[in-house]
Amino acid sequence: MRLKRVVLIAETTILFSTQAEVVRYRKCLAAQAADSALGVNVTTPNALVEELWEVWGSGERLVSDTQRRLIIKQLLAEQSDWVDSPGTAELLVRFLREYLCEVDEAFLCAHESDLTPSDRDIVCFIKKYKEALVQAQLIEPVQALEQLASWEALSFELKTSCQSTIVHFWLR
Repeated sequence: MRLKRVVLIAETTILFSTQAEVVRYRKCLAAQAADSALGVNVTTPNALVEELWEVWGSGERLVSDTQRRLIIKQLLAEQSDWVDSPGTAELLVRFLREYLCEVDEAFLCAHESDLTPSDRDIVCFIKKYKEALVQAQLIEPVQALEQLASWEALSFELKTSCQSTIVHFWLR
């Protein structure tokens, strides 16, 4: 009796910070053996969230870098507390992309007495940004990841395997 070769397909996701690293790793897998890439998802954190959101998302589109910049520029033009400059816009782009979910109601309640007037301006801007996203039916990837992780169908996989890793990539 001759045994056939059996390939175990397991769900493994390997994350790289750039698409170039993804391509390089996939080529290495392919060079090792024809079936070495079976069951291995090699991707970037953003691409993984996009893929999961497309299947499991609630209907909003993930905000693009361009959309984020345009919304921030519009909100800066509507206020008079901060200078409407490329530097201010870039600082807000980075902050909102990476820390939008950190400034939530629980955080505000816990630190209400510690907030300075400048902090309150930032909180107000964050609320306006979130409202603008809702109006445009957009969502930040970090918000999408948080929502996906909170859903029962996906929570185990995301919480145990990749949520903290994905957030770590965004914070780089």
